[in-house]
Amino acid sequence: MEILSSHLDASPALAGDNIWKLDFTLSFESDSDGEAVVRTDLHSIREDFIIEVRKGSNSISRSITIDNPVLWYPSGLGSPRLYPFSVSIGNCQQNIHIGFRTIEEKDGWLYVNGRKIFIKACYAPDGIHGRYENILKGLADCWMNAIVMDGEIPAEVYDAAARTGILAISKSGYSSTSPSSAVLSSIPEMPSEVKSDDWTLEKTFKHPHTKENISYLTRLMEAVAAERFTARKRIEGASGVMIKPVLDEAGRWSLLHYAARQFFSPLFPLLITRGSSLLVYIVNDTDKELETELSVKLRTFSGQKKFTKEFTLTAPAKSVTLSEIIELGRVMRDDCFCYAKLATKEMLRERVMLLDTPRRSKYLESGLKAECTKNGPRSINIKLTTSNPSFDAYLETDIPGVFSDNLISVRPTAEKNVIFSAEEEVSIEEFTSSLKIADLSL
Repeated sequence: MEILSSHLDASPALAGDNIWKLDFTLSFESDSDGEAVVRTDLHSIREDFIIEVRKGSNSISRSITIDNPVLWYPSGLGSPRLYPFSVSIGNCQQNIHIGFRTIEEKDGWLYVNGRKIFIKACYAPDGIHGRYENILKGLADCWMNAIVMDGEIPAEVYDAAARTGILAISKSGYSSTSPSSAVLSSIPEMPSEVKSDDWTLEKTFKHPHTKENISYLTRLMEAVAAERFTARKRIEGASGVMIKPVLDEAGRWSLLHYAARQFFSPLFPLLITRGSSLLVYIVNDTDKELETELSVKLRTFSGQKKFTKEFTLTAPAKSVTLSEIIELGRVMRDDCFCYAKLATKEMLRERVMLLDTPRRSKYLESGLKAECTKNGPRSINIKLTTSNPSFDAYLETDIPGVFSDNLISVRPTAEKNVIFSAEEEVSIEEFTSSLKIADLSL
């Protein structure tokens, strides 16, 4: 007896206190009648059983119980743990990966395994087909946890999303049994234009007026708009945001991708000016209460100290907390910027903002410099130094790969090291000749 073809469907369901039942159906075609041994293997739970087979189409359905599996979580909440599951009959074997999780929408929020998450999503970029794994890894790298597509989502996307910890959401409401599948009735969507109001977001940019930087203007404004939109929604208590695609038309990671790595971080200080006040929020997207050290400094562009405050505070789990209000008073805002540092034992986040409009701020030429050294066959270290503050340094290369950070603020007393990870082996000469550095503060 020969099995001509087979297909496996499997769906896990919570049956008790972290006790799960995996229901599966194996459909197959046989060339003759007879008996066959079916073998299943799930996380070292193995079972053999004999079935009667008839010539032509056959189908069997069974259940397997597993106690206390490690649960699947999206990016930012934990590991996207998957278990190999195989079912074989005769000469055919089907192999898939199973993630154990519950997903439900309640009061407009999404809960994964009972834990509420803030959705950080973007539309699927053009050209995602054939590049699922790298693109979804890139989204997880900038703390996103969801990708949104129109219509039915291909199985290949679900599989790659399950491996990388990204929720796959169909705007049309389609879903699957994949651990990455999710359905939401609505996600606040970034409008085509995000207007400024009396709330001024911390990362504002001067319009580039140098010939080299003018080409970055559109991408720069897109990043500013996404950050402003996200900040407002966080403060308003929204359940998530959906921003534009984070790959450019050439399929490279855009400036928006690198900006998102900052404002989608699970812990970061959010700085906003309103009137004559500087408001300092702490965003904590983790499900743990965190003891943090917060430092807020006001400095002139030439380095003169105007204000310094350092204190310890508790950031509640899943919270956006107003932690400090600083009255700017007589501070010469056109000649001053704010630097904030938020630290725990495991994390460090820094933010820099201007206190006046970018056009009025009295920048000094930064003197930004870069030194490149080889870390490995596909890894380059870029050390950035500056003689005066550089608020928005942007690195770009035509070599396929990703920077560990970008759209970077560099101060004279704090050099920055950025790692570029190329998709293929690259020489230091090839990388150095292709690297472009735009100081968007100028």
